[in-house]
Amino acid sequence: MALNHKKSSGKWWETEYSGNIHSYLQYREAECRMEYGGRSPQIHMRPVLLKTIRNISKTWEMSNVSVHLAITLLDFFMDNHDLKFDTAMLVSFACLTLAGTKLISYNSSMVAASIILTTRHTLGLSPCWTVKLRKVSGYLKKDLVQCCSLLGRNVMQRR
Repeated sequence: MALNHKKSSGKWWETEYSGNIHSYLQYREAECRMEYGGRSPQIHMRPVLLKTIRNISKTWEMSNVSVHLAITLLDFFMDNHDLKFDTAMLVSFACLTLAGTKLISYNSSMVAASIILTTRHTLGLSPCWTVKLRKVSGYLKKDLVQCCSLLGRNVMQRR
């Protein structure tokens, strides 16, 4: 039994099921969270890495929330990877950087849509958020404004 598509363009977002597919992907994004197993092969390095994260966060005057988020990210990453010390140190810096950006509180689909909106705005494309982008992403321009502001652009200007 073949699927009966309205258009035979080969693009999933142009089928009659695109809304269902998009809803399911958003549901899975919200529901699929990693579980911490506490089985890190480099648990012996953790105190040194935490001290480094704490020292850097004090130097850059980062919030405790950022520090805790960085440690959580580090624990999840180390739980699933076997790292050498120098690589683990780089990963700890990356986790602290990610935690400091505040983008981690947004869904990855919203961050991706905000990056597209910010890029189109920066390039001067008009309109910067089209009806097709709204349909594919499921986000209105006004939903993305706060996330875009973290990327360093005011996208509510005319365009």
